[in-house]
Amino acid sequence: GSDRLGNGTYSWEDTTNTLSLNGVTWTTTAETAFHLGQNDVILLLDGDNVNTFKVSGDHMYNDGKSHRSYGIYCKGKITINATNWGQLEAFAGNYTITGATSGQTKGIYAEGGYIQNGGDVTANGGNIPNSGSSMGIDAGVYEAKANITVNGGDLNATAGSGATVAGISAFGNVIVNAGRITGYALDTGATFAYGIFAVDKLILNSGTVIAQGTSTGKMKTVGINVSALELPSVYKYLKNIESGIPEEDY
Repeated sequence: GSDRLGNGTYSWEDTTNTLSLNGVTWTTTAETAFHLGQNDVILLLDGDNVNTFKVSGDHMYNDGKSHRSYGIYCKGKITINATNWGQLEAFAGNYTITGATSGQTKGIYAEGGYIQNGGDVTANGGNIPNSGSSMGIDAGVYEAKANITVNGGDLNATAGSGATVAGISAFGNVIVNAGRITGYALDTGATFAYGIFAVDKLILNSGTVIAQGTSTGKMKTVGINVSALELPSVYKYLKNIESGIPEEDY
């Protein structure tokens, strides 16, 4: 059966670690709106309903410590499935911090990686001062790489303000097999601003990539910052044209 949360319903399937959402809205003043387990699946039901997890308010600290806010946090891997183009929104909180050396605010943070097989996902980081970082979506940690993989649907990620900002960030690869990804980092005061950042590669097998990084003459501001760019589908397309293969045959 289903239980109510906010204006919608949810259900949990223990054998598959699947959380089904149908029009759930959850807003909190806590620093993280929603915690997932090690390796969980989110199933988005009914495309007419939006599922929202949001950290509200401005969190103010004067303790000299590093603070973190997440719209959705997962210690392991997150998998997104959808029926009828289900929708998910995740918003991290804002900070006003005095004396802290760092901190982070991320719409979605999946330490073990992120896989999206469909649906419309929006992930927004909040604002953080000093040397903090803001990211729309982030996967992996420095010690353990993880990928962001989109096999279908739309992933729209926007950073807030901070010293380092990125719409989409991965300590591994960003892989697009179908669908569309959009990464924006538009804080003009940031030291580093990346629409899409990957420690390893951006691999575009099919689909669409949109990225923009904007800053006012700081150290680095780029739309895409990766170690390598792979475009297998584009390469195949060009090789087929060169070989004279009719377009309808590939």
